[in-house]
Amino acid sequence: MLDCQQGALINDLPTLANLIQQHRDALLACWRQQVRALPSARNLDIPTLNDHIPVLLEELAAAFRLDSEQTIPEAVAESASSLAHGLQRVQDAFDIEEVVAEYNILRGCLHDLADENG
Repeated sequence: MLDCQQGALINDLPTLANLIQQHRDALLACWRQQVRALPSARNLDIPTLNDHIPVLLEELAAAFRLDSEQTIPEAVAESASSLAHGLQRVQDAFDIEEVVAEYNILRGCLHDLADENG
């Protein structure tokens, strides 16, 4: 049964990619609202707060459309946006827990988008 479920999930990745692109602005707004609760993010302007997240969303959508055997570490190694985002957050005085929290918030926003759209 796990194989069937996994197959269904893989077939739905292009749908999730479309949802990410269609709802990009709403995803970013939801993410920003929650990230603003982090102490280091409270006073950042929107461009600084967004940083590389819009690029990351585009990369996620593109990756979800690919039929690739590539592992997550291999894909991350090819992507500069996550590394650049982390480095920027160090300059913005975020601690590691806040950077991890940002990505967890983004994961939650993506999960909610997927859940709301079946």
